[in-house]
Amino acid sequence: MILISHRGNINGPKEKTENDPKQIDLCIDSKFSVEIDLRIKNKKLYLGHDEAQYEIDENWLLDRNKMLWVHCKEKEAFEYALKMRKLNCFWHDTDDYTMTTWGYVWAYPGKECCGSLCVGVMPESHWSKEEFTRMPFIGICSDFVQDIQDHINTK
Repeated sequence: MILISHRGNINGPKEKTENDPKQIDLCIDSKFSVEIDLRIKNKKLYLGHDEAQYEIDENWLLDRNKMLWVHCKEKEAFEYALKMRKLNCFWHDTDDYTMTTWGYVWAYPGKECCGSLCVGVMPESHWSKEEFTRMPFIGICSDFVQDIQDHINTK
């Protein structure tokens, strides 16, 4: 199962470090994939959920592309990421399911698995660990990936 840190969170939400490139690298060093929020402001790339917070460059994205799930937060960021052709990116709002550029299905929180390449997002807010780790998700995106990994490893 692919474990995806939600915005760099490992052991619960920590708003101060969400989308911080240093925190993203810590997750990657811990072998977790990471969902990041990409924005463009004044023709520069930024990470940040509600606003452009951390400036990054294209090389930063490319150096980590195999471990990133790039949630484009606006049309300009999505167009940019699509042109790069090397990023696993997606753009959605409240859709039940959306497809990433690498063919994965990103399920809105609380939605059940939809196909063999479906990623469950924040399942801990809707099901118990026992329930969602039995579901046929190929991956789980969560603020609690360390706890989920520990749970899976003890089975």
